[in-house]
Amino acid sequence: MKEIILEKRIIKILDRYPENHQRKIKNKILALINNSVTNGSKLLVGYHDFYRCDIGEYRIIYCFNETTIYVILVGKGNDSEGYKLLKNIF
Repeated sequence: MKEIILEKRIIKILDRYPENHQRKIKNKILALINNSVTNGSKLLVGYHDFYRCDIGEYRIIYCFNETTIYVILVGKGNDSEGYKLLKNIF
């Protein structure tokens, strides 16, 4: 079974969202354990081996290897702020 590692900022970000949205996002992250490239996941352009998957209006940015899934960012899909943060991380 793969391990999931969340960046520290993700917990703070999730706390801002309504509880039902938090639950959907958490369930999608847990689903990545069984299928790291879910239906609808797309490879990010310009970031080697990073993927995004959509959950309603939210996006999860992540990468993975054989043993671990690294969740880098969770944010609103229509919000360019998340991608600005991603550029600052890398």
